[in-house]
Amino acid sequence: MDSAAAHGGQDGRGGASRCALLSAAARALAASPACACRGGDPGRHRRRGRDRPARNQDDPTPAVHRLKPGDFAYYPAYRWHTIRNASDKPIVYLMYKWRGASLGLPKHAAAGVFSDTGECAASDKSFQTRLVFEGGTHFLKKLHAHRSVLQPGGGYAPHADPYDVLIALFEGTVQTMGRTVTAPAFLYHPAGSLHGIRALSESPARYLVVEMHGAEPRDDRGRRRIQAEWSMVGASTARISADWTVRRFP
Repeated sequence: MDSAAAHGGQDGRGGASRCALLSAAARALAASPACACRGGDPGRHRRRGRDRPARNQDDPTPAVHRLKPGDFAYYPAYRWHTIRNASDKPIVYLMYKWRGASLGLPKHAAAGVFSDTGECAASDKSFQTRLVFEGGTHFLKKLHAHRSVLQPGGGYAPHADPYDVLIALFEGTVQTMGRTVTAPAFLYHPAGSLHGIRALSESPARYLVVEMHGAEPRDDRGRRRIQAEWSMVGASTARISADWTVRRFP
């Protein structure tokens, strides 16, 4: 993948926040967006970096970081950033991007790079999670991310959340929404929709969950609803194929 010019995430109507996720299908290292990481030797700061962002697209000393498969980066709206393939092989990465009316929050989560340390995989618990990060953004009341590992046969029963849930499956085969899905794959559960998951493979299933908490849903009288009653699109699953294309499940 060729490098892209650094840009500030702006358009005519406002900004957009982004999360970039390096897929497990990628076998090469990638240089991270300039705003997300510390300068100097990137090998020293692989877990997290939250130093100053690039000043502009011509900044001669932007912060740089190398990513490996499964790493996760977050850039707030209006932060200069770019991404470059630093290897001689193709990479695949998944980007979540959202827009909306500004919530007017005085603070937002800091840009950061969060490496997959594999800590969850060392446990023999049937279902284990580990927080990656969470915080408010310009457009979300809370952005939350955690890593999960399901041992063979592990999982949880269907339930509904009052926020959108996005899952990137890195390893293993799972059953969800009446489908059997094998990594690498992407799952989307809109707010208010029932969803559960169970590992079917002989090895653990590993995935990253991103929760997008918007403004509290309210009825036409301004009363807060316990659960969202609508979504803009339906639940869906998609798989990254060997030829680097993304195919949606029927």
